Amino acid sequence: MANTKQAKKMVKKIKKRTEFNSWWKKRVKDARKNALNFETAEAGNINIDTYKKNVDKAAKHNIISRNKANRLKSQMSKKVNAKIATLS
Repeated sequence: MANTKQAKKMVKKIKKRTEFNSWWKKRVKDARKNALNFETAEAGNINIDTYKKNVDKAAKHNIISRNKANRLKSQMSKKVNAKIATLS
């Protein structure tokens, strides 16, 4: 339990930051699920663009690192391209 006034303020700050970070992580996770669920190649391209946009924004807010964002985008592109190839 926070004893000082400053410690109580930090508890509030940490809670707010945690909510913000978890919101972004959930957004990236949902975009990942949507990126792999598509029926046509065009829909797959739209989903992957949305996923990349969300990952880049999460990296911009320092939720994930830039290198991890690039790695996630690369991995997802490979998966989506493979799935598009099987649809054709």
